[in-house]
Amino acid sequence: MFKIMLSKEGSELVPNINIEDISDVISRENNLLWVDAISPSKNEMEKLQEEFGFHELSIEDALKPWQRPKIDQYDSYYFIVIYTARFIPEQVDIQEVELDIFLGRNYIVTVHGEEISELNDVARRWQQNISKLKPSAGVLLYSIIDSIVDSYFPLVDTLGDHIERFEETIFSGRQITLQGEVFRLRKELLQLRRVLGPQRDLLLHLSRMESALLEGDVRTYFQDVYDHIMRVTDTIDLYRDLLNSVLESYLTVASNNLNITVRTLTSWSIILMTLALIAGIYGMNFEHMPELHWRYGYPGVLLIMLLITVILYYYFKRRRWL
Repeated sequence: MFKIMLSKEGSELVPNINIEDISDVISRENNLLWVDAISPSKNEMEKLQEEFGFHELSIEDALKPWQRPKIDQYDSYYFIVIYTARFIPEQVDIQEVELDIFLGRNYIVTVHGEEISELNDVARRWQQNISKLKPSAGVLLYSIIDSIVDSYFPLVDTLGDHIERFEETIFSGRQITLQGEVFRLRKELLQLRRVLGPQRDLLLHLSRMESALLEGDVRTYFQDVYDHIMRVTDTIDLYRDLLNSVLESYLTVASNNLNITVRTLTSWSIILMTLALIAGIYGMNFEHMPELHWRYGYPGVLLIMLLITVILYYYFKRRRWL
């Protein structure tokens, strides 16, 4: 499915552009065209290739998911791969969505497999401020990438809240399934860091790139976006360290609880083994055992066993084993 938006002569937004007219539209330098392709088929990508003159390698990369964040330069355009991300709390999962961008002199083509809310926000702002914005593909590219990078901040804030919840759960005693959640979140953070690392390098390249497609003032704005993604990656690294600390605390608390359980079981085992020893001695079938013929032998043994139990119980209680 295609969403096509055209800024004609930098002031008028023209809807309902046919895909067959794209080559004529971009031939006029004052036009600015944005084509948003959502889950396009191979035939639809071939139509874009025919109208824009895209290289077959960039089309192949756009059709194959999970490309590494990068920027490739072709004769008349750049091919850029970036990722959006959102957190799913119920599954403790970070979902990344690949966004492929074709950047030309007066056009942008975005290709993605799922709906991306940040693109809808950029399109709405573009429509509302069409007369105020400079008709430049570089400015539109900045708006898209800046919106995506800014969406990372609520994501990392949510991750921080989850890590704080993990810390509270550890010391509250409710930690039955915590270890699995911590490992899942740490795995997701690692995956996100692998995505944002190359994306940070991509933004640094855009902020320093000498190209007619990116004017000097646009490169300045990309430096600001680069600063934002640096803050995000630094925060993710911090959260990874915090998760390691949370995991260590969890293992420490679990080990301490195990030691308490073992000490309790050991204390009761010693008490019961002592009573079993006394019972075993008087359970032997020897003929000459004078205690067996005492009138008060049986209650005496019971009293001794009770006394030993009380003494051992208070002994272990004072040592905090019970």
